[in-house]
Amino acid sequence: MKKLFLCHFVWVLGVIVPHKIFAQATLGLGFQASYVLPAIPNNYYYKPAPNFELMILSGDIDDHFRVGMQFGYCSLKPTQDTFNTVTVLRDISGRPYSVNPGYNTVSIYDIYSAGFDFEYRPVIDTRFTPMVGLDLYYYYIYYGSNSVVENYSQLEEQIGFQELALAPKIGLTWRISDNWQMNGGIAYNWGFFGGVDNTLSYWKPFINIEFVPDN
Repeated sequence: MKKLFLCHFVWVLGVIVPHKIFAQATLGLGFQASYVLPAIPNNYYYKPAPNFELMILSGDIDDHFRVGMQFGYCSLKPTQDTFNTVTVLRDISGRPYSVNPGYNTVSIYDIYSAGFDFEYRPVIDTRFTPMVGLDLYYYYIYYGSNSVVENYSQLEEQIGFQELALAPKIGLTWRISDNWQMNGGIAYNWGFFGGVDNTLSYWKPFINIEFVPDN
């Protein structure tokens, strides 16, 4: 059921909604650089990391409300070379008979993202204006790990899994000219669907630059 929902969401994200949004609109381009700061409990396992996104923008630069799409990549690195573990071994009846130390290592955690960007600016006739928004993301995460239980087992795996997330944000827009503007602010990415053990949530300070051609 979860996989079916994710597949349907990807189809809507990639085909239906972009056609409805961009068919009649002025299109622009942008580039965003941000810094991923994993939240609890992920900050125990993963270091902060840079994140880069290509933006496709819909609407004029002086619109109050604008919609866009974003495509990004980020690679998280573990905070430690190994994470110590303790495994309780049980017999067929469920009674524990051994406590074995072990460790886990993370070899790869790459995040590929695609999503929608919704932004609102209450004032558009000044050079600087506040901005609020909401990003809706689909993530494909490629994860590799090695789990060892001493004197018992070793499991090395590389898997791909999917996740959905919402990212409310707030910031400031600097209108450079009739065609160029910059935005800076902070977002909180809340993973709410998918994942393996837990969803990925993190803070994301960001800055981007946008170009929208004349009609």
